[in-house]
Amino acid sequence: MKGPARLAFWRIILALTALSLGGFGLAVRRLMLSLGIPPSYPKGLALLAGLAVALLVTLALLALTWTPASERLLRALTFAERLEGKAWRMAGWIAFVLVLPLFTLLIMHPYAGGLIGFNLWLRWGFFWGASLLLLVAFKTANKNVEWELALVIVVIIHAIFYRLAFFIPQINNFPFVPGWSESSRFYDASLFFAQRLYGINVPLSVLHPSLHLLYAVPFAIPGAPIVVHRLWQMGLFLGLTVAAGALFVRRLRIEPRGLRWLVFGWAFLFILQGPVYTHLLVPVLLVLWGYDNDNPRRTLCFVLLASIWAGLSRINWFPVPGLLAAALYLLETPRRAYHKTVLYLSRPFNYFSFGTLLAFAGQWLYILASGNSETAQFYSSLSSPLLWERLLPNATFWLGVLPGTLILSLPLWGTLYSSLRKVELNPLRLAGILAALAVLFLGGILVSLKIGGGGDLHNLDAYIVLLMLVAGYAVFGRIAPDQKIQSQETLESENGGVQSLPTLQHFPWAWVLLSALIPAWFALQQVGGPVGGVDLGAAQTALAEIRQQAEAAAANGDPVLFISQRHLLAFGEIDVPLVPEYEKDFLIEMVMSGNVEYLGQFYDDLYHRRFGLIVVEPQVFNLVGDNAHFGPENNAWVRKITRPILCDYEPVATYPEYNLQLLAPRTGPQECP
Repeated sequence: MKGPARLAFWRIILALTALSLGGFGLAVRRLMLSLGIPPSYPKGLALLAGLAVALLVTLALLALTWTPASERLLRALTFAERLEGKAWRMAGWIAFVLVLPLFTLLIMHPYAGGLIGFNLWLRWGFFWGASLLLLVAFKTANKNVEWELALVIVVIIHAIFYRLAFFIPQINNFPFVPGWSESSRFYDASLFFAQRLYGINVPLSVLHPSLHLLYAVPFAIPGAPIVVHRLWQMGLFLGLTVAAGALFVRRLRIEPRGLRWLVFGWAFLFILQGPVYTHLLVPVLLVLWGYDNDNPRRTLCFVLLASIWAGLSRINWFPVPGLLAAALYLLETPRRAYHKTVLYLSRPFNYFSFGTLLAFAGQWLYILASGNSETAQFYSSLSSPLLWERLLPNATFWLGVLPGTLILSLPLWGTLYSSLRKVELNPLRLAGILAALAVLFLGGILVSLKIGGGGDLHNLDAYIVLLMLVAGYAVFGRIAPDQKIQSQETLESENGGVQSLPTLQHFPWAWVLLSALIPAWFALQQVGGPVGGVDLGAAQTALAEIRQQAEAAAANGDPVLFISQRHLLAFGEIDVPLVPEYEKDFLIEMVMSGNVEYLGQFYDDLYHRRFGLIVVEPQVFNLVGDNAHFGPENNAWVRKITRPILCDYEPVATYPEYNLQLLAPRTGPQECP
């Protein structure tokens, strides 16, 4: 890239660097104040002064790009491309390998990560600084790759490395689970083997059956430890995300190989922005793999398979396989191929209608086979209230669902607009594609506003997938045009060979750069915090104490209710009879949907002291404002669960480091908070 476009690129880099330095400096100042470091502390002053000088220098360089000295400045900034020779090339690769893990190791460090891991400006500042070093190293090793493309490559590789590194510590043999849903996932998956594990038949899970079906596989191996299950779940998530990226690239038939790998890495990051959850990637894979525009019967078979799976997943995903297939049809089939509009639209209509109907049928068959008598529980989300404040920035999701989705979408919509100008599409096709995107966008927004949602963008999953697919088809010229208005650009070199990597002259480079930076930015938000060592010895001691109390209560003939940490029963860590009711994830679902009958039975069991011991997260009667992080959910739990429990039960042991509490029946009258 030469001339004004090259100058504009470096202006953006310098402006982004200045912004990063400014935000980083303010974040450092706030960190110092939070640690009680006085403003006059010499080392702190020196650090802030150094950041201020760096910011001023960057702004000065940015100003110079509008002066006659701009050419000399660009020559200085691009010095790495003039470091010739095999030795420099080797040095560049060595430097790249050495710098690549530095930022990730810093965030994963128990002390440093604890200081900076949860501050986005600090994370971004370190990430961007390391990316610039990687850019110089990469250009030193690859003279023929333009700076613009080199930066895209570096940012994608850097973000993927950072994102993948944080999956590794999650594969461990720690007996307790720190998060909200992991224990529930283990338990619900175990229900497919309930007779062997618990000695009784238990109704299958109402929530996310397809996810638990996938997670159930390791339970087929008797005695498989928890580390095997965690490895399987992580492998599924990463493997299916990789498969989705690979099938996406395959459908686009991208050449050359270097560009194919780059787009594959970008697709992996883009999918993770939601993220798209494991079980919801399965119907995406089936449609991407099975769609054949020349074989509608094959396509319909795969759409129906994907729809059955969607019927076991989420109600808002019932129409998604059919919509994906319909969109692929509109992308690949010119309007001029059919004389009549009805005939042209018959295939996408069949994909959508038959797919959606079969999704409902699949859910109905699962309900019959699951052993659950209350079918209304499968539709609990339909009666949950909407929290409209989560549409905009809020304490639960600082970006807000709408701004976050617009930021995620912006580069692809820009790229899509620029690319569609090359091909004239029939308005009917364009309207159909835009309508499918609009339906999935609005549906994802609506589901995100349900109580319990809106903490990230994972409910926009179907919209994310379709937008990625449509933009990919547009950028790489795979949309079948109704009438070409300019020749298709190729990525071949003048001598007929294929370049290892293309120049960005084939694409709107500013949108391409944003398409790399924004997924990297989202990656920094989705993962954060230090990775400290776990004390397995202390955990085993606590587990032995919990086991002793639980088994003693069971020996007295009293049922033991595990609301939380129910996976300890699934893995045989504690040997007490299972009480199937009132599991935590399902209990909060019944609270949010206002299931009075289910909660009434729960209250009756508490009042009559049915359970000799209750295992749950520490219960504190603490109401917060609705503007607090997941405030409405917290208050609903406190009012509907915590208060009734504490009326009839009292804590006998608390393990705050494991987010666990044991409660026994009160010996006296009710003492309600």
